[in-house]
Amino acid sequence: MDYRFDRIKSHLEGCLQQAEVFERAVDGSQLFDLAMMEKPGATWLVLGAGVSDAESSTYFRDEHTRERATVPMQVTPSGRASLLLILRPQDEKESLVRGKYVAYFSRDVGWVEIRQGCYVRVDDLGAAAVRQIRWELDPVEGHKLPQEAWLRDWADLVGCNPAHAPSHWHINSPPIEIIGRRRERRVIIPPELRLATGLPNPLLLILSIVNWLRRAT
Repeated sequence: MDYRFDRIKSHLEGCLQQAEVFERAVDGSQLFDLAMMEKPGATWLVLGAGVSDAESSTYFRDEHTRERATVPMQVTPSGRASLLLILRPQDEKESLVRGKYVAYFSRDVGWVEIRQGCYVRVDDLGAAAVRQIRWELDPVEGHKLPQEAWLRDWADLVGCNPAHAPSHWHINSPPIEIIGRRRERRVIIPPELRLATGLPNPLLLILSIVNWLRRAT
């Protein structure tokens, strides 16, 4: 087994533990569960916490692990976090192959390929000005025709849906309560922001989120 799989695991585990804002209600208190997934010509490392039942059944063979993988991390003092990362190390020549989702990871690992469907999510942050932040890699939805008619020519020009780019951040604000002229209360739900981004370094992405959480919570 390539030693880089272990380095990927230990780096992601280390940054989540050092953040000191996460807990997870599972035996042993591991912040995520692991699996190795074999596909023709490729071995993938799967890391999951708070995944859906369908995702758990797809990526985790062991029944006990499947149940654990659906348990999210709790954020101190409020909120929850979930992640699904499916990665494999890449040699330099492999990283240049078109059609792959490849990003730099670290000096001791080098480049990694990221499988579609991955995400990192932080939800229900009651004390923060931003209620939810998450990154997703979703090329299937990202290459569908935009619902917004005015964006369709732009989608053809840039090669994907600008309202739902294949790699994007969600940055969503909490509901706003206002009092009108007649002293009636109304709750306004700000629209979701799906911010298009290039494929991020997954380790750098998590480090930036946990550093923000240490300040925001």
